[in-house]
Amino acid sequence: MTKTIRLFPAPHLEIRIRVTDQMITDLREHKRLELVLCEKWADCNTCSWRDVKFGNVKMCEIREVWRQVL
Repeated sequence: MTKTIRLFPAPHLEIRIRVTDQMITDLREHKRLELVLCEKWADCNTCSWRDVKFGNVKMCEIREVWRQVL
């Protein structure tokens, strides 16, 4: 199952991201690590968000993505 989120970084610009169940799980795990262990995500190489970028910006680093996904 996928969920589509939309970002509007500038006027007349819309970015749509299809978010899978695995991507939601990875963000939840990331949040759990930050809250419980006060650590950042340990291994970006195994994260399903690793290749989701716009230019040089990783989508998992944008708080609006977190708000819409979680």
